[in-house]
This record gives sequence, structure tokens and C-alpha cells, in this order.
Amino acid sequence: MIALLGVGLGALIWWWARRLWGDAAALLAVTLYALSPTLLAQGALATSDLAVSLFFLAAVTTYWRMLERVSPGRVLVCGLAAGALFLTKMSCVLVLPMMVA
Repeated sequence: MIALLGVGLGALIWWWARRLWGDAAALLAVTLYALSPTLLAQGALATSDLAVSLFFLAAVTTYWRMLERVSPGRVLVCGLAAGALFLTKMSCVLVLPMMVA
């Protein structure tokens, strides 16, 4: 399961970089993510670190997309991503001031 979370995080990082800067940047971002010492050292451990990273990036991504164009579907997806983040770790409440800023 932890490996699936790592793959999901890598896919989300690729999507962000591709959307912002194109294919070459997406490939570079995923390569740096895959070779990250933190991921290599902690990725195989059954902790909540990868889940928090994935759901934090997903919550911020869906919030940003929701601010571009508000629709009921985007609000629902943003709420689900934020809910998954809140279920993953208790200290994620700190994401709320960041979203407001």
C-alpha cells in the first residue's frame, strides 16, 4: 500500500510540473522525486508520511483548481481531498491558514 501511495504522489507531482512548465520539467520533477533520499529511506516504512504528502498535495491542488473556476464538482473533490488529509494526520489543520493565505 505504501508503494501505491508513492506512485500516486509521483503521478501528482508529474501532473503539477507538466501543467506549469511542460513535459521536460515534469520528467525532471519525477526524476528528482524518485531519487530523493527521503523517499528512498522512508518510502518502504509503513508510516503516514507518504499518505500525508500525497493528500496534502492533492488538497492544495484541488483547492487551487477550485479557485480557478468554482463548480459543485470541484468543491466536492476539494472537500474529499481535504477530508482525506484530515483523516491522515491530526496536525493537518495547519493547511487551513495556508489555503486562506
